[in-house]
Amino acid sequence: MFKRIKRILQIAVQKKSALITAVLFNILKAFCVGGTYITLLFALNDLISNAFESRKLMIYSGTLATLLILRYVFEYAVNSLQSSAGYEMMCDLRIKETNRLTTLPLGDFQREGVGKLASVFTNDMSFVEMYCISTLSGFVAGLTVVICTSIVMLIADWRLALCAMVGFIPAWFVYRDSRKKFVRYGKHRQTESQNCIGSMLEYLSGMETIRSYQMTNLIFNKMDKDLQRYRDASQNYELKVQVPMMWFQLFVRLGMALIFVCGLFFYFAEITSLPVFLFFAIISASYYQPVESMLLDFGTLNLMDISLDHIKELQEKESLPNGDSGTISSCELKAEQVSFTYDNETEYAVEDITSIIPEHSFTALVGSSGSGKTTLLLLLARFWDVKNGTIRIGGTDVRDTPYMELLNHLSVVFQDVYLFSGTVADNIRMGRPNATQEEMIAAAKAACCHDFIMALPEGYNTLVGSGGNTLSGGERQRISIARAILKDAPIILMDEALSSIDSENALEIQKGLDILTKGKTVVMIAHTLSYIRFADQIIVMDNGKIVELGTHDDLLTKEGLYMDMWEKEHTMKRWKLHV
Repeated sequence: MFKRIKRILQIAVQKKSALITAVLFNILKAFCVGGTYITLLFALNDLISNAFESRKLMIYSGTLATLLILRYVFEYAVNSLQSSAGYEMMCDLRIKETNRLTTLPLGDFQREGVGKLASVFTNDMSFVEMYCISTLSGFVAGLTVVICTSIVMLIADWRLALCAMVGFIPAWFVYRDSRKKFVRYGKHRQTESQNCIGSMLEYLSGMETIRSYQMTNLIFNKMDKDLQRYRDASQNYELKVQVPMMWFQLFVRLGMALIFVCGLFFYFAEITSLPVFLFFAIISASYYQPVESMLLDFGTLNLMDISLDHIKELQEKESLPNGDSGTISSCELKAEQVSFTYDNETEYAVEDITSIIPEHSFTALVGSSGSGKTTLLLLLARFWDVKNGTIRIGGTDVRDTPYMELLNHLSVVFQDVYLFSGTVADNIRMGRPNATQEEMIAAAKAACCHDFIMALPEGYNTLVGSGGNTLSGGERQRISIARAILKDAPIILMDEALSSIDSENALEIQKGLDILTKGKTVVMIAHTLSYIRFADQIIVMDNGKIVELGTHDDLLTKEGLYMDMWEKEHTMKRWKLHV
């Protein structure tokens, strides 16, 4: 328990003092309960021995009233301190860890899966903020009440006190065995919860594709199975410990029966007095409640431990080291014997890559799927750190360059464009938040998206919905290009920037790209070779290696992989449907 409290305090940060104070007030409240029992013992003794008088009535009444008032004062203080502490500390933690996500290697998101990360920020953090303070505080208070009451009972009659506590010994062994089951089934439940969230996110985010390819039943059945497994895991977590809990309560309450049996025997044998027997009989009704709740609360505390483990795993993820000594003097990109493998994989995604991308040049990356194009592009943006070799910008190792300075020099246009819930203007201004309305509109016009934006119900103030789901793929792509134009970074990295553009609009989008890339250092992945035939250099990749390098005309004369790709592309364009 003390280890658990320590873990809570470690993430409490600014709320640490409030939580410690709340626990102390809970202990003081427990002392008030113990004081009530002591007062009750003296009152019973005076009442039965005919020593009760008006003066003592006033003393006992005043003492009980004072203890009652203090108890509720402490309880009010506890509730005031802890009522919002959990929410505030988790809010601070969410903000901190959300900011830190931008510094984590992209591989962490792909390896762990969005479902697991989403579960940490939703399930785990929500569980801690809702239950950690009240449950821990209640556990400490209940334990303090039991200890204080036990001390009073030992002072009153150590024989009856031992009778009252004798059931704790077998109950402890049941508790220990139940704890193992709680931990085992709790971990399984949380794992199934993460899988369930991942399936639901996949189902909701991929709705367009699911409907287009009539995969609704297939994907829904998968999600349905994940939901059922989560349901079964949750039921097992509750049901598998029912029998041990019944035995635990039976052993704990064994002391109540012994108090009555042994108490009557001790009384008639004149070993104990009637006031002491009545005192034990009265407090036994409430003495065992905190002990029973310890096992009942352990289910919640165990899930909290698992949630805290997940939060700790997130906090321990290593950010990309932030350099502080390097400066970017030019926009030349250089890869020197670069090799990279993804975690838990033995084969290189890219291997022994050495290439120079001159400043203010247009370089295209081509190759079959899985050839390493996207990996190399993202290594240039330092979404990962290379395993071997060096990536340099302007002669400086990207690992030595402050991360924010590096990002300020880059604009990345991805194949899969994500727009945030908000207006069209908000999404374009992500490129430069302080841009004027005129600058934003100029960027939109350059990206050939001004006309369709003005046709929207509220123009630039139209809400695009989460993920930009109210816009077509081509419209989202053009807005991402407008965003990059507005940012005006000197290095442009594009991953299939024309993938979602139909042939009718491709020429206009190409004009927007010409404006975006004018005077910039550009690296572009393309499957359509006609878009990059005028590139300053074309890097042809296969199996993670550079197999060809040159201009379009040079590569055609080599009659290698690039020429094969060019021939296949133009063969498909010459295909005709004969009826």
